[in-house]
Parts: sequence; structure tokens; C-alpha cells
Amino acid sequence: KFSGTEKSGAMPWRGLTLAHSNESEWDKFKANKNNEAFLDRVKIIEVKYNLRLTEEQMIYQKIIANSELKDMPVAPYSYELLARTVIASRLTKPSEGRIDEKVLIYDGQDVRDEHPNAPTVYDFLKKAKATEGMEGLSTRVAYKILSDAANLGEEEALDPVEILAIMKR
Repeated sequence: KFSGTEKSGAMPWRGLTLAHSNESEWDKFKANKNNEAFLDRVKIIEVKYNLRLTEEQMIYQKIIANSELKDMPVAPYSYELLARTVIASRLTKPSEGRIDEKVLIYDGQDVRDEHPNAPTVYDFLKKAKATEGMEGLSTRVAYKILSDAANLGEEEALDPVEILAIMKR
């Protein structure tokens, strides 16, 4: 039953509620004994982090465009450098091939010109652990890196050298 906001009785309700949470908040909610009946009705769907390089870059561009940093100059390769690093942190180290190849291949790029013996995306997926994409750097961490790098120099600007400096800290 759903209690309305007006002075009326409870109304029948049939539906689906979607919610999201980070792991620490979920663990706190789960530990509360008052939530036991509710937890019996919860279906957990774990969602992996994004593993596509171009989409990760688009996320950063959108975040910056909607922030106070929207007017700052951005040097070429800035978003790509960070996105490559973040995506690589989310992937398991391949038994064959290199992690940088895996990042590009998961993005749908053809690396066979530079790396003729590179595995295919299907080869990587067959050998990937079930946890691949569930761990690694988050978008929140990436935005913090972008923000810190933009404020590192004398002027608000973003370039790969400053991003590397922040990531080395």
C-alpha cells in the first residue's frame, strides 16, 4: 500500500522501484535489522563500469561542460589519456596481448596494423574474469583528477602533463 501526500487512506500500488547505491551505503542499509522484510524483496543487479574508451571520454566532456570548468582550455589528448588509464584500471591483465591493446580493442578499434598478433575482442572476453569491469577507478575519481589537474597551474586549463602529475601523487 502507498500512503498519499494528501489526507487519504493508503492506496494499492503495484510497481517496480529502481534505486542505486554505492557499496558502503548498501552494506550499512543491509546491516540494519529494521530492513529485513524489505531486503527479502530486493533483487540486486550489479552494473559494470564503462569499458569503452570513446564513451569514457564523452562522459568527461559532459561532466566538464556542466561544471564551473566549462570555459577552460583543454589540450588535445587530455581526456583520452585519463580515459585510457581509468579503463585500464577496470580491466584484468590479459594473459596474451597488452593492456593498452585490450583498451583499444574493447573500444572497437582495429589494432592489427600496429599489432598483427593482437587477440580479438572475443579472445579477451572468453578469458575475462567475471569481475572484470566491476573494480577500478570510478568516474568520480576521474572527475577529481580532472578538477585537480585544471587547478594545478597558474591558470585554469587542462593538459596531459598536468593530468599525469596528479595521477602520480
